[in-house]
Amino acid sequence: MTVLIKVKLPEIYTLKIENFYESDEDLESFISESLTSVSNFVFLAESYCVDIHDYLDGLLKIPSVRHLYLKGFMVDSDDAERLFGGVNAEKLTFESCNIAIDEEFSISSESESQDSNSNLPVLKTVSLIDSEMDTESVERLRSAIQDSRLSCTFKNLYVIG
Repeated sequence: MTVLIKVKLPEIYTLKIENFYESDEDLESFISESLTSVSNFVFLAESYCVDIHDYLDGLLKIPSVRHLYLKGFMVDSDDAERLFGGVNAEKLTFESCNIAIDEEFSISSESESQDSNSNLPVLKTVSLIDSEMDTESVERLRSAIQDSRLSCTFKNLYVIG
């Protein structure tokens, strides 16, 4: 059993979290309450597909992340929309994720409404590597990205259907 101490941590260059369970409330609390600034946050759910929803609120509460790297997660359209619009990161990478995008999906940055003097990072780049999406999801995501100011890279994207 892992015990996580709830204290505010100083800036961390690289944080790698792996081998955790789905719906781990202690881990979600640690992410949302203890992390203040992480240059590279590597969040690996490799053993099986974990729903990102269980950790999304915590991820969105981190004030500053340069690169958020997610591997092995299931991401539905609502959670993808919240990540794209609300994460305080410059780069977001999905690797080996299963991503579904519905018709109402849009990329609207909550940071666009932030004070212009804010030092919070703004999402600029999204990468999808070795991830799975159905044909409609790919087209909806491409369309939303074209309408935004994001740069996007697709590498070994597995299109289903």
